Amino acid sequence: EQIKFVTPPSPAVAEGAVYTSGMGVVQAFNAIDGTPLWSTPIADQTGSPVVANGVVYVPGGLEGGFHALDAATGEELWSFTAGNLVTDPIVANGMVYAGSLDTNLYAFTLPT
Repeated sequence: EQIKFVTPPSPAVAEGAVYTSGMGVVQAFNAIDGTPLWSTPIADQTGSPVVANGVVYVPGGLEGGFHALDAATGEELWSFTAGNLVTDPIVANGMVYAGSLDTNLYAFTLPT
C-alpha cells in the first residue's frame, strides 16, 4: 500500500493582502484584520499563488490550468492550459516561471 502525502497550498502576502488558494477558489484577505477582499472560483484545484506587479498567478490542477488574476479585484486577466499538471510558480528576472508534468517549462513576462 502506498502512502500519499498532500501538501496544502501556501499563501502569498503582498501589498497588505494575504492570497490563498485551494479547493477551486482563490481568495484575498486584508493582512491586518483578516477581512475578506475578494473570492474567485477557479474550475480546477488550485496550487500555491505568487503575486507580482499587481497580479496573482496560480496553477490549476491535473487539467494543466494556469491563471492570472488582478490582485486588487480577483478578476481573471488571462489563463493558459498546459498539457498536464503545472507546478507552483516562481518570479525571477521579470518573469513568472512554472514547470509542468508535460515536460515543459513555461515563462510569462510580468506586466509593468
